[in-house]
Amino acid sequence: MKVLPSCPHGKYVEGMKIQCTKTGNRCAHVYFKRCKGWWANTDQAERCPLRREQSAE
Repeated sequence: MKVLPSCPHGKYVEGMKIQCTKTGNRCAHVYFKRCKGWWANTDQAERCPLRREQSAE
């Protein structure tokens, strides 16, 4: 089973932490799921300003 973050800019790194590919830092909208042993996005991730940025095409 492959677990994916709910944000398109998120990726799992060492320790199953979610890293933001836009900033290069850990995502601010996460919580630890003790029963599963990994990090997951909160509902606030849907409203993240970095997620809403549109690329200039």
